[in-house]
Amino acid sequence: MLRFIFLSGIAAILLSACVATSYRPYEGATPEIGTGASRTTVDGVDIWSDGTPPRRFIVIGIIDDKRSAGLIDEISFEIDIAKKVKEVGGDAAILAAKSESIRGYISTSSGVATVTKQGNAQGVSSGVAIPAKDVFTKVKVIKYLE
Repeated sequence: MLRFIFLSGIAAILLSACVATSYRPYEGATPEIGTGASRTTVDGVDIWSDGTPPRRFIVIGIIDDKRSAGLIDEISFEIDIAKKVKEVGGDAAILAAKSESIRGYISTSSGVATVTKQGNAQGVSSGVAIPAKDVFTKVKVIKYLE
């Protein structure tokens, strides 16, 4: 029974997956010099978080990314960002803002009842509700100047 509940929840999460990534060019940016940050490199694209790259750069655009908080979408986030940065001619990305919202709940339940020869009934039921979340991330696309 627990296996059924678990598999039902996983299936619902996978089926609810959605990804939307859009790009907007940024105009009027002036060169900046970053102070340092954490870096992950994916497919040759630096993805900076918790700060800015310790070098000269200019912001060339903004990526707005919306996806479900499911495992598959989370795994593909950095790959999708790196791909979009390359498409628009950027060298790297800076994670600027991230937020989550709950759009509903995915729930499942099951129960079993038995009746004894004396006419007494006994039952057991269980259920689980998993929040279905959307994750919104704003990413700055940058071009290195050095």
